[in-house]
Amino acid sequence: FAYEFTTDPERTNYDLNGANTSAVTGYRLQRFGNDDTKWESVDSYSIGLDATLLNGKFGLGLEWYSKKTSNMLLPATYSGLAGEAAVGDDIDKVFLNFGDMKNTGVEATFNYRDKQGDFSWDISLNLSHYKNEVLKLSEADDYAIYKNGTRMDAGPVTRTTKGRPISEFFGYKVNGFYENVQDVLACQPLGQNLNAEEAKAWVGRFRFQDTDGNHNLTAADRISLGSPHPDLLAGLNVGLSYKNFDFTMFWYSSIGNEMFNNVRAFTDFNLFRGQRSPRSLYESWKPGADNSNAVLPLLNAQDGYSGSVPSSYFVEDASFLSLKNVVIGYTLPAALLRKATIQNLRLYVQAENTLILTKYTGLDPELTNTDISEGNGADLRKGLDMGSFPTIMRFIVGLNFTF
Repeated sequence: FAYEFTTDPERTNYDLNGANTSAVTGYRLQRFGNDDTKWESVDSYSIGLDATLLNGKFGLGLEWYSKKTSNMLLPATYSGLAGEAAVGDDIDKVFLNFGDMKNTGVEATFNYRDKQGDFSWDISLNLSHYKNEVLKLSEADDYAIYKNGTRMDAGPVTRTTKGRPISEFFGYKVNGFYENVQDVLACQPLGQNLNAEEAKAWVGRFRFQDTDGNHNLTAADRISLGSPHPDLLAGLNVGLSYKNFDFTMFWYSSIGNEMFNNVRAFTDFNLFRGQRSPRSLYESWKPGADNSNAVLPLLNAQDGYSGSVPSSYFVEDASFLSLKNVVIGYTLPAALLRKATIQNLRLYVQAENTLILTKYTGLDPELTNTDISEGNGADLRKGLDMGSFPTIMRFIVGLNFTF
C-alpha cells in the first residue's frame, strides 16, 4: 500500500518558466499509501472428537471451531479535498487495518466400510454448518459497506454491517402490485410525488413494502432480504467394488442459501430489446383479470421502475443437490497380463457435473463470488448472480496402466 504517482499530459504538464510557450512533464498522486498497514491476524480454536468402532468398520469425527479475523483492510472514508487520488473506486482510497469478523461452525464426518465376499464398500458422509458475523467495520455501529448489482439504479443489492453476516442481500420487499390509483397514492413510489392523474400510469407496477408506515417509499424502507450463507453443507462419497469392477460417486449439497438473481433484470423486464422469459408473458399482472398468480408487473414499455429497484423478487432459494462425479472402472485380471510387460491395466469412464437438483431459476446455483478479480473484496458480492458461465459437464474415458 505504497503511494503511487502517474503522469498525464492533460494534468501533469507544467509551465515552470512561466513563459506560456513550453511545458515540462511531471507527476501527480494517483493512489494514497499507508505506511502503518500490517498483516491481518487470525485467532482460531477448535475442539474435536474422532472414534472408530467394530475393528475400523465405522468411523466418526466431530469438530467445533471458532475463527476470528482481526485487522482486516478496509477503505477509509476520505475527503475529496485531499486530492484526486481519493476520487473514484475504493482502490484509490486509503486502506486501514480496522475490520473484525468471526466464523463459528460444526463439522461432522461419518464413515462405514466393510466387505462381504467379492463385494466391498466405503461410504462417507460429511456435514458442515457455520455462522458468519461481522464484528467491526467502523467506530459507528450503523456503518455499512454496500455493493451494487448491474442495472439496479435504485440502490445497492448487498450490505455488510456490524452484527450481520457478510454480503447480506438488501433492498425492498415486494408487497404485491398497485391495483388502482388509490393504492399508488396510499404509498408513493420511490422518489415520486404523484397526483391522481399521474398515478394512473403506475397501476400494475410493483408495490414495495412501506416498512416505516409513512405512506412514502424511501431508502429507510429497505430491509434484509436474505443471505448467501447456507444453513448446511453436505457431501456424500460412495465407493463400491465387485471383483474387478469399481464404482465411485460424489454428491454435494448446499441447503438454506439464497441467491440474488440479477439476470432477471434482463429477462423479465423491459431493460433492453431482445428475448424475454416465458414468465413475462404468462405470469404478468393484467388489468381486470384474476392476478392472484401474477409474479411480474404489467407489461409496460414505459415501466423503467419495477425491474431497476433491488427487491425480494430477485432473491431466490439457491439450495441444490449436485452429482459432482461418477466413475466406473474395470481392471483386467492379472492372468490376462501374465505374458505382457504391463503389470496392471484399468479402463474407466468418468462423468462430472451430470445432474443438479434445484429450484433456482438461474444458470448455476453453485456461484459463490461475482468477480474474483476484486480479490478479497469479492466476498462483499457473495451470492450475486450477474450472469456467470455454469459449471461445465465433462465426460472422460481413461486408461491406467503400469509396467
